[in-house]
Amino acid sequence: AKNAKISTKGKKSSNQQERSTATRRNNKEIEARNKTKERKDKKRKKERSENNRKEIIEKEGRRKTVEKARKKKRGKTEYERKVKRRKKEEEGKTKAKSEKKIKVGKKKGAERSKKRQQKNKEEKQQRAAGNKDKKKRKHKQRQRKSNKKIKKRRSKGKRQREKNRKATDRTKRAMRDKKGEHKGQSESKENEMKRSNKKNKKEKRKNDKGRKNRTIYEERR
Repeated sequence: AKNAKISTKGKKSSNQQERSTATRRNNKEIEARNKTKERKDKKRKKERSENNRKEIIEKEGRRKTVEKARKKKRGKTEYERKVKRRKKEEEGKTKAKSEKKIKVGKKKGAERSKKRQQKNKEEKQQRAAGNKDKKKRKHKQRQRKSNKKIKKRRSKGKRQREKNRKATDRTKRAMRDKKGEHKGQSESKENEMKRSNKKNKKEKRKNDKGRKNRTIYEERR
């Protein structure tokens, strides 16, 4: 039974069949639900649009009536104003607009605002100048900082070299002590000779270079 091959092509197990029918049923239910929802939404939308239309018509009517009333009132007030002015003119109380004096309070206010503007302008200029100085100051500060760092780095190298030199001196001294040379004694004659030879070689090379350059220059001339 274990090794027997039974063809299951095109067949579905009972479990699978049940599952597929259930899904089909589910899908149908979902479809029906969606359709009803759509129908209800359409209905609601229609009702809403109808209500909106009615409301808009009502609003428009109200607005028109209000505007009419306002126009009426405005016309009335304008007419009243004209009548009043004519009355004053007849009595000789009104003056031409150019003759009207500017009120004292207005004048003072204008002066004050001018002063304030001037003050603000000056403050702005000062601030700008201050900012310039600040920028310069900051720049210098940064430079100082970076220079300090560089110095520190260099001095660190210097210190290290110094340390190394001292260490080498110590080892040399120790070697000398081993050999039986005294502490106070300077380096051996052999070392001194080596050093002087090195120096002489360096000088010679330098001079040779100079001579070579000189000859080239003379040839060119």
